[in-house]
Amino acid sequence: MRSGVYWGLSRLAEVHPELVKNALPALREGVSQDDPLIRALSALTLGFLGDPQATELLTPLLDDFRTMELYRHDILASAAVADLAAEALDRLKV
Repeated sequence: MRSGVYWGLSRLAEVHPELVKNALPALREGVSQDDPLIRALSALTLGFLGDPQATELLTPLLDDFRTMELYRHDILASAAVADLAAEALDRLKV
């Protein structure tokens, strides 16, 4: 059930990041969880939020090549934690 909450936060942050700002502490903690889906969704959401602390938190995830199934862009696809962390880091550079 937790993964569903993190997925929902990610989807909401993509469209209305201001509504998810209060979840920053949980998202920052989420990147250190063992569950690859929670790590990846936390990383992605931090990227959508433009969290200034996220770069330091996300860089270690670039070495996490565990994959999971994730529904994004209207398809269910396999994704690696490292790929979503890299996407989030790219968003933070803009």
